Amino acid sequence: FLDFVHRYPKAKVVLTVRAERGKTSENNNHDDDQNDDDDDDIAEAHAWANSMLQTNAKLTATLCHRRPYTWMPWCQKFCKVARLIRTLQHLDDDDGGSSSTTITDTKQPQQGTPGSLPSHDRWVQSYRDWKRHVISAVQPPERLLVFSGDGWEPLCAFVADLDNEDIAARCHEILARGEPYPVLNQGAAVRKSYAGVYFVADVVQAAPWLLLLLCLGVMVMVVVLGQRWKRTTRFPKPKVD
Repeated sequence: FLDFVHRYPKAKVVLTVRAERGKTSENNNHDDDQNDDDDDDIAEAHAWANSMLQTNAKLTATLCHRRPYTWMPWCQKFCKVARLIRTLQHLDDDDGGSSSTTITDTKQPQQGTPGSLPSHDRWVQSYRDWKRHVISAVQPPERLLVFSGDGWEPLCAFVADLDNEDIAARCHEILARGEPYPVLNQGAAVRKSYAGVYFVADVVQAAPWLLLLLCLGVMVMVVVLGQRWKRTTRFPKPKVD
């Protein structure tokens, strides 16, 4: 990111933040009141952390720590990339995971276990650190738009001074049509798309119990059928002269 900012000093930068009700995208956020910024950061960060723990973090925990995915080579490659991303985001604990949680085959959060996921507070801190990093790195402030996904107007106003005819025409067309801003990657939709992954892990986890129940069911069926066969089958008694 810093390399990009320094290599293209005239480039516009859009920092997408978690949308919170009542908030609007603003340019030149460096001059905002510090207390308001802190309140916004905390609200955004907690909302983002909750969403991540229920979606991507839970998926990562399932693929990396639950059977049958721990048996699959491609999942292990994915987990290596996930750990690298966590390191780059400063999400790993310095003490080896004492303030983290993980989802194992018991599906119970465990503290300080190997391969544990970052805690909620770690996610919150990572979000706030990244937002501050971007805001401080992009200079002058006019290059930066902190965008919370509240429509095309802030984006079109932000790029209006680029003197790009294609962008200007596209913005004019969108605003004239009243085209709604696309809202994708909603938490509920993401959780639904991951449901199959969790279902497979749950079935594999329950497999020993399912096998035991199946064996018991077969045994009961054999006993019942045996009793019924005895009642319906009569052997002829030998005649006595």
